[in-house]
Amino acid sequence: MKRLIFLSLIFISCNKPKDNPIENIIPRVYLFVESINDTITGRQVFYWYGNDPDGEIIGYYIAKDDTSNKVFTTKNYDTIYFEAGKFPENHLFCVWAIDNLNAISIPKCINLLVKNAPPVISFVNGTLPPDTILPVATFYFKYYDEDGNSTIKGLMYRFDYEQNWHVIDTPYERITLKNFQSGNRRVYFKAFDENGGISDSISYGFYVIEKMGDILVVDDDISYDGSFYRNLLNINGYLYTYWNADRKYPYSVFDVNAIVNELGFNTIIWFSGENKSNIRKSYVAFQNYLNSNKKLVIISGHFIDAMRDTIYGGYLSFLKNYAGVDSVYYLNKVYLSRMSLISDNYPSPLKSNSPVITMLDGVLIKNTSTKIYELSDPNCDNFNWRWNGSTCDTNLPVPTLAWKSNKFYILTFPLHKFNTNTNNENFFIQILNE
Repeated sequence: MKRLIFLSLIFISCNKPKDNPIENIIPRVYLFVESINDTITGRQVFYWYGNDPDGEIIGYYIAKDDTSNKVFTTKNYDTIYFEAGKFPENHLFCVWAIDNLNAISIPKCINLLVKNAPPVISFVNGTLPPDTILPVATFYFKYYDEDGNSTIKGLMYRFDYEQNWHVIDTPYERITLKNFQSGNRRVYFKAFDENGGISDSISYGFYVIEKMGDILVVDDDISYDGSFYRNLLNINGYLYTYWNADRKYPYSVFDVNAIVNELGFNTIIWFSGENKSNIRKSYVAFQNYLNSNKKLVIISGHFIDAMRDTIYGGYLSFLKNYAGVDSVYYLNKVYLSRMSLISDNYPSPLKSNSPVITMLDGVLIKNTSTKIYELSDPNCDNFNWRWNGSTCDTNLPVPTLAWKSNKFYILTFPLHKFNTNTNNENFFIQILNE
């Protein structure tokens, strides 16, 4: 009996097994997002994972809208952007899992209703350029996007004479535009986001002065039109650009620096009143200009005041390092027309036909500077700056009212008022030709 059972087992074991392999199980895929409202923004993060009971997942296919356009990835999440406008639009996202035998799962899909809120761009209050400018203008912006300001990707601009927009792929808070056409101009700006949303445009209009020649005349005196300087330039055939900056000074220091240093001026004549000027706002630009060995002529009774350091006291280093001043000798001293200015190397004296009562500054200059004009009044009376009422001492140092340091000329008196003869005219032309 035991023998029969043994033979039977041998017989069964010798039979050839049938060819019937186990079929590969199709993998599964799972898709989810953190949250979906009735309408979502155009930027959405999707997460997925796959499961294969008889193997392993080697990757995924993902597709947006067009399921025939699959993209392979090994990631388990991605940020997907859907282009949409102000009104809701239907969109589709699908994912497939792939196993090690290249079996592909049934897709998991999510239908989405997408609405993109376009960004909003605006100018920062109080920062716009003046309504009359040289061809340099800086603009400051604020941005807002309901979908999050992180979705804002850049801005566009164009001038009124252009058809195409200039695209900047960064939402800068400030941009400086240069070398645009002269005349009445308007510039337009738009912002755009990562989902294709574009803001409404904002714009600003201004008049652009045409640059003429390599001389810049800056009118920084609210009470004087600069006719003395302009007439002399016209009569002597100089080509120049006239800029009225007393009421229309740029907000941005970038504009000032570009005007002074980037528009190609080799001579700048800057005149101001005695009580107010924009010189303090400009001295950093002056430093760059003077470092380029170009000529700067400042005619200003306010120059020394503008160089005061209102925070730490004393004066800005610009006064010594660039203007060549050793010390301020007289500050805001009353000056009357009976006093005259004399010079050894320039047309002398300078006098006025009409009374000149103003507040002026006298300095002692460094030995590296060159004296141009100083006071001349030998009388021992209170018209003399050097007069000492108790000792009648007039042997005090003589203050300098006009001097130069390299190509930097400084006059602390109103040259146009010293018109007894043509000496002031001859002097002005002489320093232009030096």
